[in-house]
Amino acid sequence: MWSARCWNNDIKFTTVTLHAPPLVVEQQKRTPLAPPVEQAVRTVEPARPTGPDRTGALSPTTGLRWVVLLWVASMHTGIGAVAGSVGREYTARGGGWTIVGTVLDWLGSIASLGFIATSAFLVLAGYALVVTNIDPRTSALRKSPTDFWRSRLLRFFPLLLLTQLLRVPQLLLSSPDRGWLDLAGSISVNLVGLQAWFPSWVWDLNDPSWTLGVLFSCWAAFPWIGPRIARLSPRAALGLLLASLACSLSIAFAFDVLHGPVDLNAHVPDFWRSFVHTHPLVRAPEVLSGMLLARVHRGYAPQIARHAPLLLTGGVVTLVLACLGHNGVVPYIYLHNGVVLPIAWSIYLGLTEYGAAQGRARASHGAFSIADHFGRGLAGWLGGPAMQRAGRASFSFYLLHAVPIAGLIMARNAAAGRPLTFRNGPLGPSPLVELALPILYLLAAAAVSIRFHEQLLVPMTTRLDRWLPRRSARRVPDVGGAERRPARTTGQVVAIA
Repeated sequence: MWSARCWNNDIKFTTVTLHAPPLVVEQQKRTPLAPPVEQAVRTVEPARPTGPDRTGALSPTTGLRWVVLLWVASMHTGIGAVAGSVGREYTARGGGWTIVGTVLDWLGSIASLGFIATSAFLVLAGYALVVTNIDPRTSALRKSPTDFWRSRLLRFFPLLLLTQLLRVPQLLLSSPDRGWLDLAGSISVNLVGLQAWFPSWVWDLNDPSWTLGVLFSCWAAFPWIGPRIARLSPRAALGLLLASLACSLSIAFAFDVLHGPVDLNAHVPDFWRSFVHTHPLVRAPEVLSGMLLARVHRGYAPQIARHAPLLLTGGVVTLVLACLGHNGVVPYIYLHNGVVLPIAWSIYLGLTEYGAAQGRARASHGAFSIADHFGRGLAGWLGGPAMQRAGRASFSFYLLHAVPIAGLIMARNAAAGRPLTFRNGPLGPSPLVELALPILYLLAAAAVSIRFHEQLLVPMTTRLDRWLPRRSARRVPDVGGAERRPARTTGQVVAIA
């Protein structure tokens, strides 16, 4: 009931009373509030891998790494020079020995050019670095930069330190005229892997270790360079890939003009030859070209898959012809810095396509069919269990094989007054025995290196990995500022906005 007063016509107050039924207010049903949204996440669905990111794509390159480093070791032991001299001796006999001599001479020419295998190895190192450490869906590192550097050091630094320490007594005994300050500086930079930056000291201890010095420098910059390369468009990556080739050839041309011809038989290279041979500023374009090659492969995967047989077979044939026609045609420095790069690119692109289970090219007819059968056979051999085992131990073999050679040289110096190298014969009663000695040495060094890698080096690095602190890689800061976290169970990448 409500009461109100109002004016009537006689201008008097009148009270009006209104009666109404009581209002009935129904109680509304309250629905429970939804739980608060903690954080909105966007799950990136895994795309179908293409190019070098498919399963098994890198398996043939693991076996190829063993072949490449064995090629370098054959040059260090002088197999090429011995095979060439033995081949010429058999050719001079005439008759049926001419064919044997010609084949041995060809093999000697190829083995003597092991230095170009170093270029191929550096390209392969850059290529595998991007494929195994950069996520193609996010263009970010698969782990934090700290964990990346930690894994590289654990895998390679103990091997470097061991092989360098084995050479320290030999250096001290063979350099009585050098000052202690010079020796201390040389030993220090060699033990920490910086010898490639100092051409005057790079050859003092284990000669092949300069390669690891170049890789250390590239690994230091990779967490910043790798993601940026992965974000390039395929066309931009292809342009930079060709620019890296032009850069290497320009360095070779400048050295050829300023320095002149190079004596490959010189026992101690001069400063500038050591600089152009080992310095990271000179050899970095080769590693960078391998990184760019991985980006080009991802961008043009369908086209590369269609032409994989021709890429692989053409690369191998071109490499053999370049080695056989090297004398007097292509100067040493151009082979070492530049000419080998396109050949290595072609071989790696073809091998990874054959290594991927879903991407093997189909045979058609004619020359294309022959190239396809050759590619399948080569990739199958390099991807076999034996070559995979040897490939995993290839770097141990590469660094260890030169240590006994230096010891043999010192022993021969002490006994006969001249260095013992496999190219200074005669080492045996017949030319075949003379050729067999370095081959047997390489086989023995390979067997010891594989056992050393599997039974000593891998367990040692595993213990160090458990002992050293590890930084969590759940949140990986990217170069562009976004933060990405790998999922724990599904393996998918969760991007946090």
